[in-house]
Order: sequence, then structure tokens, then C-alpha cells
Amino acid sequence: MSPIRISCVAVIATILAGCARKDSTADTTAAGAALDSSTAAAQTASSSTAATAPAIALGTATASGVGKYITDANGRSVYAFMKDKKNVSTCADACAAAWPPLGATSAASTDSSVKSTMVGTITRSDTKTQTTYNGMPVYYYEDDKQPGDIKGQGKNEFGGLWYVVSPTGQSVKVTKKK
Repeated sequence: MSPIRISCVAVIATILAGCARKDSTADTTAAGAALDSSTAAAQTASSSTAATAPAIALGTATASGVGKYITDANGRSVYAFMKDKKNVSTCADACAAAWPPLGATSAASTDSSVKSTMVGTITRSDTKTQTTYNGMPVYYYEDDKQPGDIKGQGKNEFGGLWYVVSPTGQSVKVTKKK
């Protein structure tokens, strides 16, 4: 139940308890207990919501040799690892240091050029949440230093190939022109 609904339920319970009250201690105690449990539930829900960071925003960029591909809101390129399985990341430890997973706390928000129905999240083996696009876990590349860099395009590292991801949900297997 959402914090707003819990709060509304607590207010309604208090009003109803007040209307039905006959100056009885039992009625006051019951209403107070209902309010306390609703308030505690609302605080717990608020705490867990407040503790989560905002979702990652995705957009697109275009580069010669690869066309349109997905980026984060800052223009950093997003890659898929061909060794991964649908909704399963196989990149950990040294691989995840070179290719940091695009973390998220919830399905990422998107601009109109990215299909929001293809955006999701998975829980990695290290228990962290990672963004997916069309079921592909997505990553940054450590050597991409500025918006528009696609230095990881076509790399063969950690037992598989790495490609930027198109808005259609496919990896862009065209290697960039140098």
C-alpha cells in the first residue's frame, strides 16, 4: 500500500473512531492503536522510498559508423555484453571494473526516443540492481571519458564482444569508423 493510502486510511480510521466514540477508554485506545500502526506502516514505506535513489534517465546519440544508440542523460554510451543472457549479467569483478554496470533502483525513465517498455532492471549476483534494455544488461565503458565516446564499440574483452545498444533494443554490431 502506498504511503498516501496508508495516511488516508489512518485519517479515516481516526475520524470514524472519533464519531463512534462514547468516551470509552477502550475505543480511544483502539483508535490510537489503529493510528499508530498505520503511521508506523506509512513511515516504513516512506523510509524505504526515501532511501532509494532516482531512476536512471536514458536518451540517444548518433555517431558515424553506428547510427543512433542509447546513452544515459549525460550522453555516456551504454553497451551490451554479447556473453550475457537475457536478464542475466555475466560481467563481474574485473569485468565490472572495466565495464561498470548501469545501476538503477527502478526501471529507468526515458526520453521519447527510447522505448520505455524495453527498460527494466535485474538483480546482479552481487545483489546490486542493474538497468536492462530489451532484456540486455547494460554497462558503461571505463575508457569513455566524455559524452559521445564509443571507445568500447566492438571490443572483445572478458570472453565476449561489446556493442552499443540501439533504441530498437538490438546491439549495434557495426564497428565504428576510425
